[in-house]
Amino acid sequence: MFLFDRFKKIDQVLVGGAPIGGDLWSQITELNNRVYLTYGMTETLSHIALLENKPGINDYKALNGVQFAIDNRGCLNIYAPHIQEQIIQTNDVVELINTSAFRWVGRIDNIINSGGLKINPENVEEQLRVAFERVEIGNEFIVSSVPDPVLGSKLVLIIAGTNSEPPDIEKRLWTSLGSIPNKYHRPKEIFFMDQLIKNAGGKIDRAATLNLISSIF
Repeated sequence: MFLFDRFKKIDQVLVGGAPIGGDLWSQITELNNRVYLTYGMTETLSHIALLENKPGINDYKALNGVQFAIDNRGCLNIYAPHIQEQIIQTNDVVELINTSAFRWVGRIDNIINSGGLKINPENVEEQLRVAFERVEIGNEFIVSSVPDPVLGSKLVLIIAGTNSEPPDIEKRLWTSLGSIPNKYHRPKEIFFMDQLIKNAGGKIDRAATLNLISSIF
């Protein structure tokens, strides 16, 4: 609460590095100051789009001089002539609203093909955060896939911690996961590990975490 009291004194805030979801994002939405998620990468030198944290707003808006398009994979193309003449190609799957706005969906290299269905793990994780909050579980987690003889790949949930602390965590989760409307977005199996592997930037390393899970199980 102390941090939020100090946070309220800042009129405008830029947040970068990774998307914010779940309860924290909801709490920020209720504040009076203006908070913006930034979109950018090394190739764009800085952020080139902003998403303002207001109820009902999910679209990134281009800064002046920037335009958007998508390729045949549904991935974002960025045209920013003040940065470079060539189109900047990304591997971010987006829903293009128009040439100056898009809705971020996820990374194409993270897409899971399960039984012929393409599942976006970032989208599933947003739904899972609600399921976790419903049963008051705050453990870090990601979703990924492991080989399956029927589906080819099946969706799995990887949680930091053990299945004995807090008590009944796995049982409580299975009950809560049943509330996810799309049955294909409900993980087929739950794995626990002491902690999720992170890269130098502090983000969860999906590939390294999955490799460790595969070697253990």
